[in-house]
Amino acid sequence: MKQRLLNALEGIEQRAKGGKWRRLWAAPHRYLYAIGFRELVYRLSPKERLIQADTFFGQPMLVALPAGTDIYLLGAKSHGSEIRLARFMIHQLEAGDTFVDVGAHFGYFSMLAAELVGPQGSIQAIEAARSNHAIAQRNLGALPPCQLLHRAANATGEAVQFHEFDALHSEYNSMHAEQFEGESWYQQQTHQQYSVPGLRLADLLQQRPHPPKLIKIDVEGAENEVIAGAQPFLQNHRSTVVMEYLSAARGNDSHRAAHAQLLRMGYPCYAITADGSLSPVDEPEQHLREHHLDSDNFVFQG
Repeated sequence: MKQRLLNALEGIEQRAKGGKWRRLWAAPHRYLYAIGFRELVYRLSPKERLIQADTFFGQPMLVALPAGTDIYLLGAKSHGSEIRLARFMIHQLEAGDTFVDVGAHFGYFSMLAAELVGPQGSIQAIEAARSNHAIAQRNLGALPPCQLLHRAANATGEAVQFHEFDALHSEYNSMHAEQFEGESWYQQQTHQQYSVPGLRLADLLQQRPHPPKLIKIDVEGAENEVIAGAQPFLQNHRSTVVMEYLSAARGNDSHRAAHAQLLRMGYPCYAITADGSLSPVDEPEQHLREHHLDSDNFVFQG
């Protein structure tokens, strides 16, 4: 099964690298529909459109266009860092494992994990944005190992003010909207702000019968708070943490603080290589500069 998934992911990576013409050739109807919606319909009436995508791991998945365009076209999240993360997960997760997804968005990585851990495994998915949570619920609700929580993981477990953006920028939903004030798209829109119940990750994990094999964190500027809330657990259980890390140009104070916390707990940093294996990294920012990346997923293993 794993080799089948790796082969399918390899084909997706080649189509993604081939650019728009390769994507058009591979799925002309889907391409014209998705790009036409994003460039014409959505510009006139900025409302999301729900549509089913066929994932590379064989499960149908509901996504919202335009944010879910890559999954709709390719069956996977197609950024290089996301393809490498998928490969890493395929290599790491086994039947019966537990996976924790902090910042689940539409549930893509949780669905992939569910395929890998099987019904005897466990998925704990956390999503704070109302609209994303509603879509993730439809994707994960019928999968036996999955539990989805509408919470904002933080340091204290207290409720927080959360900022939700338009359908094109839903991957930037965050507790910290101020980080985007210099972005042109931020200046051109209004966004929703509302209170979301908080969750201290250690409180959730300590209730589980088995520690998670892998904890994925993608929370747009709240990384330091999530790690602080997980610290009592991570000090006693050596789960693997994978976290999105931005370049300094995009603003990474929270990522650097989270990295420092993990190092103090004895979690060194690794980059995910092209084949899904790990390579030691002393300084994530230097790695991003050397590889001309503005973000990547780094792994922290105790």
